[in-house]
Amino acid sequence: MKVMLIGSVAFESKEEEVVSVLRKCGHDVLYTAGYGEPKSDTEDVLAYGARMMRKSIDTMPTVDAVLCLNYDKAGKQNYIGGATLCELAYAFEHGKKIYILNDIPEDSTCGPKIRFEIEMFSPIVLHSKLEDVRQ
Repeated sequence: MKVMLIGSVAFESKEEEVVSVLRKCGHDVLYTAGYGEPKSDTEDVLAYGARMMRKSIDTMPTVDAVLCLNYDKAGKQNYIGGATLCELAYAFEHGKKIYILNDIPEDSTCGPKIRFEIEMFSPIVLHSKLEDVRQ
């Protein structure tokens, strides 16, 4: 199965391990849109974010599933930010299988009431068990 990783750029250092495990399980894996593609010196953060979102949106139709990396970030447990929530919605719109690595964050963790929106997408929560990504 072709799986695309999504999640905060803060989790980039963990992607290699995730990709390795999923490839050992027989999956074709794409890194997050921003992996290895730093913001240029002349690019502001909004332009960079928009460029990475376009890259993710352009890639999404070519995959079977997305895997949301939601580690702890800045004291927030199982962090899922706004851009990742948009990617989840886009995956849902396109009928992609949606996996979330760790538990869905509580509403107070990542902002007002996003848990309900995430649950609407009927994701498969892996509880850190990458081997449970199945076709």
